[in-house]
Amino acid sequence: MKWTRYEILLPLRYNDGRRIEEAKFDQTNLELIEEFSATTADMITAVGSWKYQGTLYEDQLLRLELFRFKCLHIHRR
Repeated sequence: MKWTRYEILLPLRYNDGRRIEEAKFDQTNLELIEEFSATTADMITAVGSWKYQGTLYEDQLLRLELFRFKCLHIHRR
């Protein structure tokens, strides 16, 4: 069996500091389950930093891991 791992980082807050609504995470999770059949979320908050036009931003992020499995058919003689 071959698999591919994907990692998605979702911000927990908008740029103005407001928390992103829980319903948006729920909807995103449902959409990802439809595509990948399962998701895994780390309950530890990751922190990311980025700079835009001279301003430094820090994000609190939720990490989702996704796996896509592919069965390989092996022909034996």
